[in-house]
Amino acid sequence: MLRATATVLLTCLLLPVLAAAADDPLADIRQALAHRGEEAAAKARLAKRWVTERPALTPEQDAYDVHHYDLALELDPVNEVLSGTVTTAATVTAPSLDRVVLDLDRGMLVSACRVDGLPAAFSRAADLLTVDLPAPRPAGAAVSVSVDYQGDPAGSYFGWSSRNGHPMIWTLSEPFGAREWWPCKDVNTDKADSVDVRVTVPSYLIVASNGLLISDVTDGASRSFHWRTRYAMATYLVSLAVHPFSEFSTWYAPLGGGDPMEIQHYVFADQFAEA
Repeated sequence: MLRATATVLLTCLLLPVLAAAADDPLADIRQALAHRGEEAAAKARLAKRWVTERPALTPEQDAYDVHHYDLALELDPVNEVLSGTVTTAATVTAPSLDRVVLDLDRGMLVSACRVDGLPAAFSRAADLLTVDLPAPRPAGAAVSVSVDYQGDPAGSYFGWSSRNGHPMIWTLSEPFGAREWWPCKDVNTDKADSVDVRVTVPSYLIVASNGLLISDVTDGASRSFHWRTRYAMATYLVSLAVHPFSEFSTWYAPLGGGDPMEIQHYVFADQFAEA
């Protein structure tokens, strides 16, 4: 039986650049704040680019309603490559739909697309991916689109970094940064009813994500995590934090009674005693 859990990612992502002033804590704070300021400015520039280059929603994107996303990803921290397949399940809301348009950063390479499991033609334009349907779908019809892709999404919303000599991989996709690392309908007005996130990493790493941890399987040098949500969620809230975390759990007892809820904590090993 699955126990209801909630993931609290207590990951203080103070990225590199903390230089040699170990005897001056204020210098560390100033450098960290400066880095955060630069990161915020870069995110603002990128969001402005997306808003000015195209409408928030294309007519084709307004013609379907997303129900489910399934992300099946593999992360290679040595070569800094993300690869995998993302499947979008949706329902047609327009009178007719002959293509599905998704958001995906132009730097990510798409190798193949499928509609309902069958190969489909696709095209790219700026940060849009268009997948052709084999035949127009009427209103109310279901459609499933799978995208095989890979690349290095490192930027303002996805980071490859390190801490104490170990990989630290993170995402922070608000407001329109999900498209930087996975293909989706990246608008906050169409929330998927559910999301599955499956991530394979080297076996010494731990993947924290949204919702319930369904499985954690080690196979030789690889380790695969499967997280699942069953509540409406915007694309920017889909998140990853990957590191050889230390783990512990606490329990929340509802004030009005009811079943207690396990809260999983993922913390840096050197901060475990303070957590």
